[in-house]
Amino acid sequence: MNTSAFVTAIRIKIVENQSKTYFFLFAFCLLTTSISLERIIGNLLAERLEVERKSDFKKGIEASLEERWKLHLGQIRSYAYWPEVWELIKTKKQEKAYLYFQLDPSLDKQFDFFGIYLNTDKPFITKWSDGSGNKITPENKIISYLYELQSGKEGYSNHLLFFNHQYYLVSVASLTDTRGKPVIDGIM
Repeated sequence: MNTSAFVTAIRIKIVENQSKTYFFLFAFCLLTTSISLERIIGNLLAERLEVERKSDFKKGIEASLEERWKLHLGQIRSYAYWPEVWELIKTKKQEKAYLYFQLDPSLDKQFDFFGIYLNTDKPFITKWSDGSGNKITPENKIISYLYELQSGKEGYSNHLLFFNHQYYLVSVASLTDTRGKPVIDGIM
């Protein structure tokens, strides 16, 4: 075999090996790049989906709270706008006014906790539903805050409070007449 044929054969062999090497190098780079892009894009999509999921969850919770507070408002108004009861309290006929609430069975079904406070020292009345667990009234600092916030003022306020070892959705209104004007100091 002459030298030039030998050299040509070696060159052909090297070129064949280089093609295989380039092919495997290209395939490796392509695979590495696709895996990297998949992870980067997958993580970005996962993060975006997680943000959207949290946002939807938050909106759902807020809508649920809003509906519950609307329900509370309707129930509170039906009691807060009892001028005859507030008139009894004003004229110091508190026992008779107390009976209005004690004898009302709907309070036990509509609220876990129902309270009327004429001052921050002690409640005028408190009622608990049957399944409400420990019956510990809110701390005095909570009542003082709510009293200061709402007593003698029109409207109502909604809160999420922790007492009695659990969270409660709390709606507070002043004691008003049928037009929503405060009649006596106090909150419910």
